[in-house]
Order: sequence, then C-alpha cells, then structure tokens
Amino acid sequence: MKKYKLHKNFINEKEINDLSTWIDTNVGLFSDAGMGGNRLTTRYSFSDEIVFPKTAFDIQKKIIDKFNLKDSTFPHYKDGMVASCAYQGDTCYLHRDPRYEEGYKTVHYNILLSSIVGGEPFVLKNPNSEARKHIPVPEENINVDIGDMWTYDISEVFHGSKLLKTKERKMWVFGFHIKK
Repeated sequence: MKKYKLHKNFINEKEINDLSTWIDTNVGLFSDAGMGGNRLTTRYSFSDEIVFPKTAFDIQKKIIDKFNLKDSTFPHYKDGMVASCAYQGDTCYLHRDPRYEEGYKTVHYNILLSSIVGGEPFVLKNPNSEARKHIPVPEENINVDIGDMWTYDISEVFHGSKLLKTKERKMWVFGFHIKK
C-alpha cells in the first residue's frame, strides 16, 4: 500500500505562476527551514509582512472541498500554509513530524511549482519497523512534475527529499490536522 497519494496537474499554469511570483517577491521574508539543507520557508517566519496571495487561499479552499476537510484544523504556521524555496544542494533528512494535536494526524498537501533534477520527495516503504531500528530501508521516490500535488500523513510516515541538483525548487504546502 502506498504511503502517499499523487494528484497530477492539480493546479493550472496561472496558479503556478502566481505562487512562484509571490515566492520570488517575498523570499526575503522567509527563514531557514532547519532541516539540514539549503532551503528557506515561511513555516518559521511569523512576520506580519507575510500576506499570502488570494490564489493560495483559492487552492486551499479547493483542497478542503475536494478532500472533505471542513472539520479539519490548520497547523500553527500562518494560515495553515507554507511557501518554500530550496536551492541547489538542499536535502531534507529522513524524519516524521510530531503529532501536534491529540487524536489528530497532520497531513500535508504539497504542490511543486518548478522543474527539478534531484530533490525528489520520498517516503519509506515500511516505516513502522526498520526506521525505528535505524536500519537502511527501501525508499519510494515520489515522481512529481510542475503543478502536481502529493500528500501524505507527515505525522505518521517517515519522509524526506533527495539532494537537489537544479538551481532551485519552489513548492507550496497546505497543512491540516485531521481526526484519526
């Protein structure tokens, strides 16, 4: 059973351009992702200067409606979403996010906004046994293209990303706490 779901072409070219342009314009307000790589993010920037574009809220609503998330809550980061820009050499170490609310799992809906070589997200095929023993286990790369959305339970699945070989990787993350 796959630990993630892939939704091809989830957003259109205009939405991709709107979000990418917003990142380019506002990346100076981002902070280090703290994942041992070369990535900036809004996740840890709580600046009042960060005002996400209407397009992001429209996509968030589309996700809520399509996946019936009306009873979910947003994670603590601003408006439940994160803009991210990784640069050549970035990687994200294997990890599983904590459960932030009792009785809820945290799910991320990630959208790729730029072409990449390397930098692929991955999940562990069997995260509940070998990962705890620190034994290398088979990874499953998630092959994404611009506009694709991949989702997984970040509080339940071990995940990370490969070494980014291209100049940058832009993505947008929509987070939700969903009752288990």
